[in-house]
Amino acid sequence: MEKLDILVLEDDKLAQKIMAAQLTGHKIDMAGDLKSALGYLNRERYDIGFFDLMLGPDDWCPARIPKI
Repeated sequence: MEKLDILVLEDDKLAQKIMAAQLTGHKIDMAGDLKSALGYLNRERYDIGFFDLMLGPDDWCPARIPKI
């Protein structure tokens, strides 16, 4: 299986651990809030991203996620 570059935007620590365990073998960047995720997106290129749809109100606005 090809190793993928993956960005995970998840604010729940338990969910982060579960995602990391399921994605073992891939390069994973884990962001706990939108600001961190945008920082990763400005520095890296990803094959796929997993975004928490139930982030806090200060973090989630689909229009703020850049199209990549």
